[in-house]
Amino acid sequence: MDRIIMDELIITKERIDEFRNYLRLEEKSENTIEKYMRDIKAFWQYAGTQVITKELAIAYKENLLSNEYAVRSVNSMIASLNSFFTFV
Repeated sequence: MDRIIMDELIITKERIDEFRNYLRLEEKSENTIEKYMRDIKAFWQYAGTQVITKELAIAYKENLLSNEYAVRSVNSMIASLNSFFTFV
């Protein structure tokens, strides 16, 4: 099976900071921004320096579910990541 690479996306502190600024420009609440940052940083820790692929994102979701996170919580975390990926 071929890897689907998300435009050679590698998460960096700079990209996260740019996204935080974007969320502020979009007038998101500080609570929303902090939640997005927490979710993105957790995924960043999981991914490390790997290029982000669809398969890696799916593995992360499965990892969260296997660690007994509620489906609703996992979906919320994935929504944060999707917003970040769309931004990048």
